[in-house]
Amino acid sequence: MGERSCLDFLRIFLRFLLIFVNIFVVLCGLVVLIVGIWSKVHGDTYIQIVDNPSTYEQIPVLLIVIGIFVLLLGLVGVVGGVFANTVGGRIMLGLYGFVLSLLVIIEIAGGIAAAVKKDDLGGAFNKSVNNTFTRYSNDTSIKHTWDTVQKSFKCCGTYNYTSYTKILGINPPTSCCKSSNHNCNTTETNNIYTRGCTQVASDNVSTVLEAIAGVAITFGLLQVIGVIVSCFVAVAGRKESRNYQVV
Repeated sequence: MGERSCLDFLRIFLRFLLIFVNIFVVLCGLVVLIVGIWSKVHGDTYIQIVDNPSTYEQIPVLLIVIGIFVLLLGLVGVVGGVFANTVGGRIMLGLYGFVLSLLVIIEIAGGIAAAVKKDDLGGAFNKSVNNTFTRYSNDTSIKHTWDTVQKSFKCCGTYNYTSYTKILGINPPTSCCKSSNHNCNTTETNNIYTRGCTQVASDNVSTVLEAIAGVAITFGLLQVIGVIVSCFVAVAGRKESRNYQVV
């Protein structure tokens, strides 16, 4: 009797754990979805700084799709955990566990590919940014984009402020000015931002990637827990349903 009580307690605990974990998964999905929507709405101006913006324009769409998928997956886990004693609930848990297992495999493969291609991607990004910078004086839309980026991210040029004189043969524009009126003597380094925009972008991307890595590790652990717990809860729910039928 005592052993059965312990098993019942464990089953109930794991059901609540599964529900709690998937509520967190739903929240993660919402965060990714919101970031994707924000990037889609506000990122169009900044994305023009690269030479092939169409490649990077798909990233917000990908984030939106991933956010919706994770959100729906978390909801399936929550509903499956709540109705684990029913046939429908157990089917949902089985589907949930299967999809999570596939996700773990895909994430491991994606993580390895990203680690291998990291330097290549960084080099391609820098090259793409440099290509647009060379057209600063001849393309009005690119000039506007660069001015906006320099004001927003407090940077100047590609590698640093000397990019204007070395590459374009001109003084840094007023968008490099530190003062709010953007009407300074740009030949004086004390008046302008000196860091290059590619370095600022790299630092920002590194910060974001570190945060994403932390979230990914946490989410990965939750996925492993979710697979194990969902299988256990589904089996336990099936046994409990049979016991009710026997009684």
